[in-house]
Amino acid sequence: MYKKILLELISSILFISLVFSFSSCKKSEKATVVETNACFKIHQYGKKVIAAIPEKSITLYATNQTDEVYKGIMLEYLGNQKQFAWECVTNTTYPPKLMLCDLNNDKTDELLIILTKNCSTSSFISEAHIIKLPDIEEEKIISPLSIINENVQTMLDKDNITISYKNSNFTMKTEKLLNTNESLYENIHFGNIIDYSVQNNKLKAEVSAQITNTKCVGSIVITYTYSDGKYVLEDLSFKAQNN
Repeated sequence: MYKKILLELISSILFISLVFSFSSCKKSEKATVVETNACFKIHQYGKKVIAAIPEKSITLYATNQTDEVYKGIMLEYLGNQKQFAWECVTNTTYPPKLMLCDLNNDKTDELLIILTKNCSTSSFISEAHIIKLPDIEEEKIISPLSIINENVQTMLDKDNITISYKNSNFTMKTEKLLNTNESLYENIHFGNIIDYSVQNNKLKAEVSAQITNTKCVGSIVITYTYSDGKYVLEDLSFKAQNN
């Protein structure tokens, strides 16, 4: 009889131990550890308004950001939304620009969005996006650097600076810009500054031409026109730096 009672007691103790172990396992399954890279910590938003034209029901949102860059840009028009793989700085000195203008001469306004991608002491790079409404479809803009590569010839040495385009030539003496303690580039560098604007319903891009890290000889100014479903070169000129 004592043996039977002892066996029942041992069985009860084993059952309770198993239940406790099972309960502990279930609790640990619910715990999920997510490791994040501290150097690239993204702060998630539902949506954050970064620009708008309220009277036209146009709103630009960011859906996430790092400390200095908005990402996951979403455009809303008349309640319809579309997300794009665009980026822009969070620096409030350079907010996104939204403009309605007839850039392709079809008597209907397009939405021009100009975003600042980089701003520092040595660089300012903006990016233009043209959106066809009401479909929220982006139209292609030929890169200003591609246009320069195809249409501009340059020469740079310790004596002379030469920029040639179409039937025009700009030349000046290197010594007028170069300080003795600066290293001259092997050739003129374009792209440390890319600045978009609109004049008389024409999209323009101004691209700096530099001969050192700090010395700019001037800018290539590109005027765009709409042709065959994209914005291409209409005119190109050079604007010398006032030194």
